[in-house]
Amino acid sequence: MDFWVILLLFTIPVLLFKLYKKTRPISFAGKTVWITGASSGIGEFLAYEFINKGASVILSARNVDELNRVRNNLGVRKEKATIIPLDLANGDSALLKAKEIMKQHEIDILINNAGVSQRCTFMECLDSLTVERKAMELNYFSVVALTKAAAEVMAKRGSGQIVVISSLAGLVGSPYRTGYSGSKFAISGFYESLRSELHDYGVQVSSIYPGYVNTNIAKNALNSKGEEFGKSDPANAEGMSAERFAKKAIRGIFNKDADLLVCPLKYHLMFYIKAFCPAAFHYLLRSYSKKVLKKLKEAS
Repeated sequence: MDFWVILLLFTIPVLLFKLYKKTRPISFAGKTVWITGASSGIGEFLAYEFINKGASVILSARNVDELNRVRNNLGVRKEKATIIPLDLANGDSALLKAKEIMKQHEIDILINNAGVSQRCTFMECLDSLTVERKAMELNYFSVVALTKAAAEVMAKRGSGQIVVISSLAGLVGSPYRTGYSGSKFAISGFYESLRSELHDYGVQVSSIYPGYVNTNIAKNALNSKGEEFGKSDPANAEGMSAERFAKKAIRGIFNKDADLLVCPLKYHLMFYIKAFCPAAFHYLLRSYSKKVLKKLKEAS
């Protein structure tokens, strides 16, 4: 048989299946979804989307007032939202609390969304490991902790899904975000390893990689002293809306995608250039770093 006929016969079903996954109706009816970092930004809009698609949600964060605001925004559907305050600054404490929560609630999907970014240069942080420790504690150890608590229950049950909202900085090194990027690379590697281990237990593992999203992540980021940066970053302000991100992410979660990049095409290209032409990638990254530093200085 002609090569092009074989290729066509193979390609058409693949494209049709991809089209089906992108267009089929989404429903989480009867599912309970636990979302961390649910008091604002990505976590908040994921909560709205899950509720819209029929799920019940458990909302966790430190700020109870903001969690109540999110819950009240659900109007008549707010009874489908449960608030559980949670501080993830210490991984060991998070593990104990998460085990309690998993025993008290039958959770089908865990969304590890809480995290902290960085807005300072490496050279500004030479006198301590404060920034790196705080980033690793929240972005890595607390995520591992909640994942362990969820996996223990889900594996025994033979079903469930564990999701991490990582970052494109966990796939491509992000200049002037060394501590943040390091923690995101760590959790990306952890989840990639974990995926194959949990497959035979019936537990799905998904990693979602956003680019710039217009949230308060810059204001809440760490400065060189490990304190709150407190300024808006133009790069984030110009990014994708949290609502749009949530709509794209929820389809990936519904499709049980292993890895999902939610970012403009140019960032997708950087990822592939890194894989196939490292020299060009590093040249582009050096050029990009100048733009990042410029925007960092423009933060206000």
